[in-house]
Amino acid sequence: AFSFDPRWFALGPGAGPELVHVATPTLLIRGAQSPLLSREGALEIAAEIRGARLVEIEGAGHNVHLEQPARFLAAVQAFLAEVHSSG
Repeated sequence: AFSFDPRWFALGPGAGPELVHVATPTLLIRGAQSPLLSREGALEIAAEIRGARLVEIEGAGHNVHLEQPARFLAAVQAFLAEVHSSG
């Protein structure tokens, strides 16, 4: 279930989901120019999830999949290939 976490919107830390319990491979994709998810917030979220990978895509804001679809798809495909080959 979705639970609002103000860190996702660069509003400062607050009570959010317990990300340390995530046990699946996780890819976080952030548009480098996102006004909603700061680099620091994304790094903090990634640090809470064991083994999470953060990819930042230049030339994109919050809607990375719409603004840089080829780069978004390449990041997802590379991540899935790595997950598939390791497990």
